[in-house]
Amino acid sequence: MTLSFVGQFVGMSWVLIVCWLGLPIRAMWLSSLFLIVGGGSNVAASVSMMVITDSTPEIKRSQIFMYFNAVVIVAEIISPPMGSLLMKQSLWVPLLLNSVCGAISIMLSWYMPETNHHAFRDQKGDYTKISSSRDNEELSGPPPEDHGSITALVHSLKDSMRMIFLQKNVALLVLSFLISTFARDSMAFLLQYISNRYSWPIAKTSWLLSFRAAAQLLQFMLVLPWIDRTMRKRFERQPRKKDLYLARISIVTITVGFAIMGIAPVVGLSIFGIAIYTAGSGFGTFARSLISSLTEPTMIGTLYSALALMNTLGSLLAGPMMSLAFRWGVNLGGAWLGMPYLISAALCGAMTMIMFLIRLERSESGLGNTEAGLA
Repeated sequence: MTLSFVGQFVGMSWVLIVCWLGLPIRAMWLSSLFLIVGGGSNVAASVSMMVITDSTPEIKRSQIFMYFNAVVIVAEIISPPMGSLLMKQSLWVPLLLNSVCGAISIMLSWYMPETNHHAFRDQKGDYTKISSSRDNEELSGPPPEDHGSITALVHSLKDSMRMIFLQKNVALLVLSFLISTFARDSMAFLLQYISNRYSWPIAKTSWLLSFRAAAQLLQFMLVLPWIDRTMRKRFERQPRKKDLYLARISIVTITVGFAIMGIAPVVGLSIFGIAIYTAGSGFGTFARSLISSLTEPTMIGTLYSALALMNTLGSLLAGPMMSLAFRWGVNLGGAWLGMPYLISAALCGAMTMIMFLIRLERSESGLGNTEAGLA
């Protein structure tokens, strides 16, 4: 986590140096190279989630994830107006404040205590060991003798990832994060879509983003925690079953929301679709809680690395492909303007089927927890 914050801090510092020295504006492109150190914001978010996973019991994990998301949304709501106010004093003030916040993040992450021992402490109670001797035997041959070599490192990484994907339920959930990220990034075209299809001015359309952010904050602060507590009473000794049910409901809701947005003939119906989509925003929270509980503590780091990879890959694919779909829809005109959201609805529909392929078996431990069924 610290390396990720350092990479982002150095990248931002490079942008400040370019502006201060009056270097060519294209020199800012080099700031992305510094994200190689630590992997950028996706890795930082994944490691933060991993820390939460290690530090919280399974039954309360999804609720803690909700509060984490709520804090992120609060920061996203507060920072734009705060930046605008500070820019009236000087253009440098918000940039320097950003650097100060980055430095504070580095210090906080540096002094953060190790949390992995919490996971090992609860391994026999709150976690389920999903790897079997059969799975281990299916892994490739013994690692190279030189454990310090790059070959040994690559071999270890490959074996760890294979142990993750050998589990049917875990593999399906990891795939769902790729698809959900791909579909979620289509919301980046919301302003252009509403403006082009319904002839709304951009200034008026931008209020929809504020509405969506406020609705998501309400979801993560009040609505979803209440639903989670209510479901927790019903599935008190089966938290994984609770997370699976809520994840399924959420992805169905997202699919319906995208479909309404894609076919809505009037702006009011499209706004209703946005509200339905927002109601399913807890999918990532419940899916992450579920997949964490299906993975033994020693593999949590590898799991979250895989999730960070899926998020990054989804964003990389979504950008150009959704842009192409939007341009195609604009050229066709009419109802085809909703092409990005129709594609997202189709993808989320496929992900809904994936979620219903996941089956949980009753644990034989006597605790009432559920275990992943192996492929």
